Amino acid sequence: MNYETNLGNIKCRVCAATFQCDIHHLSDPIDVYSEWIDQTEELNKQQAAQALDTGLGAEGEAAYEEVDEDYAGDD
Repeated sequence: MNYETNLGNIKCRVCAATFQCDIHHLSDPIDVYSEWIDQTEELNKQQAAQALDTGLGAEGEAAYEEVDEDYAGDD
């Protein structure tokens, strides 16, 4: 958490994946982690939909249905 530059950084100890986002004076490390998870879920949903649209077959369709079920109650 760097409040001088208003940037929060996180790095996975297992796979070394990194994420960075804007923060403000009320931000905590959990906020950066939550933003990372939210953006990852959104990207996974978009990729599953794109796989279905490009006709990748049952694999793309199954992935899209799984994501769609996860978001069924969010409407």
